[in-house]
Amino acid sequence: MNNKDITSNNKTFFYKDWFERSIKYVDQLYDYRIKDFYSFENICYIYGIPSNNFPKYYTLIKSVPIHIKSEINTNNTPCTQTTFVENILGRKIKTNKIFYTLQIKNPTENSKIQNKWQVLLWRK
Repeated sequence: MNNKDITSNNKTFFYKDWFERSIKYVDQLYDYRIKDFYSFENICYIYGIPSNNFPKYYTLIKSVPIHIKSEINTNNTPCTQTTFVENILGRKIKTNKIFYTLQIKNPTENSKIQNKWQVLLWRK
């Protein structure tokens, strides 16, 4: 995550322990379904980050400039989806709980096509 645009106290971020857990890009912390960053709890589940890393997470998330957040939102194509799934499935415990939690806490919105079908099917 060594990005010259994401800094705190004029220093770029590089968390070796996060890098070793396959977090290499800021968009890996982003949930495209809700268009916001994953909660710290979800990051802990997904990547096995220790719960005492909240200050690191908070500092990093708050340091991401608006133009980068906007770019992530605009692209809307997670290039790291495989890594995300591999990280969850590679864990020995709580895999089902992780997926369940992500689905319950962050339900996806219906697409325009889904909404159109709902309207067509439920017309009387």
